[in-house]
Amino acid sequence: MCGSDTEEVPLTPPGDAYPAVGSSIETLRATVDAAYGQGVGANFLPEDKLILFNSIPFEDRAIEVVADGRILGRTFYGPSSRSWAFKPTIQGASRLAQLSERKRIQADGGAVGPILRGGSLLAAGILSADESIQPGDEVSVADPEGRVFSVGSARMSGREMLEHRRGMAAKIREAGHPQEQSILPGGQSWDDAARANEEVLKKREEEAINFVRRVSLSYDIPKSVAFSGGKDSLCTLLVVAKAIKDFKVLFVDTGIEFPETLSYTELVLERMGLKDRLVSKSVGERFWQAMKIFGPPARDARWCCKVCKLGPTTSLIQEAFGGDCLTFVGQRKYESQQRFGRGRISHNPWVPGQVAASPIRSWTALHVWLYAIREKAEMNPLYYRGYGRIGCMVCPSGEMAEFHLLERTHPETAKRFLSDIEAHGQRNDMPDDWLRLGLWRWRQLPPWTGEKMREFNDPFASTEQVVFQEWRTDSGMVLDAQLGECDRLRVANALNALGRVDDRNGRIFTTHSGIPMEVTAEGRMVLGPCQNRDLLWEVGRKAAYCMVKARYCVGCGTCVGSCHRKAIEIIDGKSWIGGECTHCASCTKLCPVLTWAVREPVNPFG
Repeated sequence: MCGSDTEEVPLTPPGDAYPAVGSSIETLRATVDAAYGQGVGANFLPEDKLILFNSIPFEDRAIEVVADGRILGRTFYGPSSRSWAFKPTIQGASRLAQLSERKRIQADGGAVGPILRGGSLLAAGILSADESIQPGDEVSVADPEGRVFSVGSARMSGREMLEHRRGMAAKIREAGHPQEQSILPGGQSWDDAARANEEVLKKREEEAINFVRRVSLSYDIPKSVAFSGGKDSLCTLLVVAKAIKDFKVLFVDTGIEFPETLSYTELVLERMGLKDRLVSKSVGERFWQAMKIFGPPARDARWCCKVCKLGPTTSLIQEAFGGDCLTFVGQRKYESQQRFGRGRISHNPWVPGQVAASPIRSWTALHVWLYAIREKAEMNPLYYRGYGRIGCMVCPSGEMAEFHLLERTHPETAKRFLSDIEAHGQRNDMPDDWLRLGLWRWRQLPPWTGEKMREFNDPFASTEQVVFQEWRTDSGMVLDAQLGECDRLRVANALNALGRVDDRNGRIFTTHSGIPMEVTAEGRMVLGPCQNRDLLWEVGRKAAYCMVKARYCVGCGTCVGSCHRKAIEIIDGKSWIGGECTHCASCTKLCPVLTWAVREPVNPFG
């Protein structure tokens, strides 16, 4: 925009910067005001400047702040205090020193050298200190000429620094020779930024359009775009609409979508003239019902995606296309380590029949924002309300900063969700910190929680499972289990996965791997006799899995797509096997209930 050469900014990896807009930048300004005085935030981060945020690794949400091509600091969210803290860099502290005298310490000449060599600031080396400083506050340290050369955290109050004259006054985080301030004139807009990057955006767009056309020719199957309401799916839709004409738009309402996202989806499709292309599915209350079986969704047990998103997508593809389809998705390699390692064309085993292709895989978030601005495409309003990512309202991948934001923006959903989680915690004697710190987001707790919390790993196993007793007869080993109360129609139907079922006179019969199986009128399951004990137990585990699937099926639809005979359909929220079944057991290989609700290390079906 200024016409000068560009300069690389050394962002913290993965370096996926995006515009600081809406309430997010306002919250940061308020955080700066709280530390440095009213009005300082607006002068430090003026409205006529283009400010960038870059999400960085931390226990919760943390953001790197960039302006004028300089990293001015990083802001961190504390779940316990429910507040943000801003930690300036030397560059940022130097700018703040021009706007406020708060949180500043002036060191004598003898203290400068040791600090530059990696030492801390001792009280004996202080000439002056802001008396409002408290232990733990972020402070800047200036040399005798008033030039900021280091930043760190106070270990004593400002008054104590001047009175004690001994001990560590501040732990230095960053030190360096005073830097020349390069504060550029303001007056720029994001429209200006998009125009200044027209050449870059044009090349990105051309490459993505060519990719879409090339892949479309390679796969002679129906085409679609997966739309979620987020920025990446928006740009993917914009690109695909320019590349090809014949495609559908897939949208799954998980039942925990933001209301704003539902309205936004309608708005985008109407403005693009694509309302007639929409193919959608709503799963209603399935998430809330499934929580009773699975417990809270977790980052390492994301049953919610399979039950509420991928399973319904599988069913939707079957209903809309009758089989396979090519779906263009808005996945980018900068979003996660998993997506970084994924190819541009991929197959998700949880969505059989779908070929996923990523036109914007190598785009950064800034490319996406500038492209949307260039195309005059409106962003989801949630980005302006403080949300860094748009997905389900209660996604376990979210930080506590976003859950606390949800309590303010959508209090009814937040209350319902947290009430269910609290009830789970109470039933399993979980400590208060498990809920307060959001530790329910992991089954295996992360290292930062400490050894004290490890005993609370993975407390959920809500499914009532089949427990076999083994006994010997003259003909071989037999397994025997009491099923208790069960829906006999569900039991008989589920056992079709193992073999042809004969249900008569109140007794259910089938055979698998040559081993006879019976469910008696009294609800007992008997397997055998069989001379091969290992084989008998393998079949027993499979039968037990079928019983769990029969009882706890949530009707996600994953098995619908995995059946090559199209023998399964969802009826009244449950999966039912039809007469075309060949008893191959493919429907049991990918089932959320069997993956996350059964405390077994290995699915016997593979």
